Amino acid sequence: MFATMRIWIAIGIAVLSSVAYAEPPPSPRIAALSAKLAAHERGAEEAFWRQLAVEGTPIIEDVHEAGRLLVTFVWRGKPDTQRVRLFGPVDHMAEDSDLERIPGSNVFAHSVSLPDTARFTYLFGFDGDPAKPGRHFDLNTAVTRRDPVSKHPFGTAESFVELPRAPPQPWIVPHRGVAAGTVWLHEIRAAAGQPPRRVTVYTPPGYTATGKPYPLVVAFDAESATTQIPLPMILDELIAAKRIPPVVALMIGNVDRMSDLQPNPAFIDMVALDLVPWMRASYHATSDPRLTVLSGVSLGGLASAYGALRHSEVFGNVLSQSGSFWWGTPPGATAHDYATTPRLPIRFWMEVGTFEFGSPTKETVQLAANRHMHDVLLARGYEIGYREFAGNHTYVEWRGSIAEGLIALLATPAKLPAARTPPVAKRAALDIAPGKRSSAWWLVRTAMLDGGDAALAAARPLLANNPDGYLLEEHELESAGVALFNLGRPRDALALWRWNTERFPTSSNAWDSLGYAYQATGDRARALDCFKRELTLDPRSESAKAMLDELTSSP
Repeated sequence: MFATMRIWIAIGIAVLSSVAYAEPPPSPRIAALSAKLAAHERGAEEAFWRQLAVEGTPIIEDVHEAGRLLVTFVWRGKPDTQRVRLFGPVDHMAEDSDLERIPGSNVFAHSVSLPDTARFTYLFGFDGDPAKPGRHFDLNTAVTRRDPVSKHPFGTAESFVELPRAPPQPWIVPHRGVAAGTVWLHEIRAAAGQPPRRVTVYTPPGYTATGKPYPLVVAFDAESATTQIPLPMILDELIAAKRIPPVVALMIGNVDRMSDLQPNPAFIDMVALDLVPWMRASYHATSDPRLTVLSGVSLGGLASAYGALRHSEVFGNVLSQSGSFWWGTPPGATAHDYATTPRLPIRFWMEVGTFEFGSPTKETVQLAANRHMHDVLLARGYEIGYREFAGNHTYVEWRGSIAEGLIALLATPAKLPAARTPPVAKRAALDIAPGKRSSAWWLVRTAMLDGGDAALAAARPLLANNPDGYLLEEHELESAGVALFNLGRPRDALALWRWNTERFPTSSNAWDSLGYAYQATGDRARALDCFKRELTLDPRSESAKAMLDELTSSP
């Protein structure tokens, strides 16, 4: 699972962010260190790193700028380190995204003045010719690392920062007494030689197949919607708080994400004309487009807008998080289609980060494209909710804000007339395997309320006696651990991943995940052992090689 998540790091780098900012004031902490080094104070650098090991990084300082804080990113280099580049809240293609070596030390630092409402991810890159600034940093060959001194890892390769006035994210935390829905795993069997597609279904507490049909949420990128965005838990909490009605949700897994979502009429037709009718027949989902939401992030946000445009008789609501509306042939084709098509009965909720810029030599993309899409929709008379957040292209923001979109679109029924259903040629039925009940979100909820050891103690007996039919396969424990890790609970993830290595000792992926958990909890020796074990099982694992190099070379 963690190996799969690295794909998202590559996608994130392709659209990583920038933020317009004036030359920041100097960091008092860095200035103090520089003065000590200039005075040849013995042990000054070591004392600096010892203090940061306790506090964590980056360094956050109030330099008396209203509504802003100074954020200083630091990296501990070596005497031969030539170039360290920051990826995250600044444009990684710009010359001023390089960290600078503090004279007389191995400390590299870069300060940025940011809004005190910011929440974002970041990582460091090492590459390029120092004599060739800016775009000469080659993303294809870059070596990247997360911040080893940060107290807030996100996934395997990034860290995140949450400044004091960042918007709260109350719906990603479970509360005692909240009933949990059920998550089912299905597989769409494919033709011989083709990979299957996994789909995940959520049913609310008290689900019944009789009575009034349930509103339907359809989300792309099931792999991320059930790990980086804890959508099942968010739905539980929103329903319990009566912020949305009970809903059923369909999360669609990827086969070829770039092909599926960029946009692809055949894929969207499969979703609208095959999967949604299957949800209606199998999970009592509504046939009313006004109660049906199509949701996605990045390319998934683009595909959501395109899907509703193509099938407004199915999808009457679009929830787009940092949609890639610059995409298409020509660029921005979906916005052009909305501008030139008669207004359809669709409502929108959109968001984008103010740090989501492009390179300095091109017109800005993500932020500008979302603003343009918003303006097009507004000019065409669409009902639209829109927000901009102080952040980059990252799940640490989307996982909290998706609740706002769901509330906006589901709490108040649309007043628009439903679109007419056009005649559709008969389609061959999908071959969808019967559902298996997932244990992942039961384990996540238990671990977050009572700890990972309690979740493990509850899971062990199910191997011998499982009347409720919960899956306890390697993938289930892995998924639960990934969700916990990304929610800032690496110790709880560790308990489940340790059990995974006991049950599946020949799985290199199980040892990989356990290694990251030990690293995140400060147990370097056990982390080294795990990555060595992984490399023994899979000598080609670049992840294990990189982590062994990082753990053995850093102080």
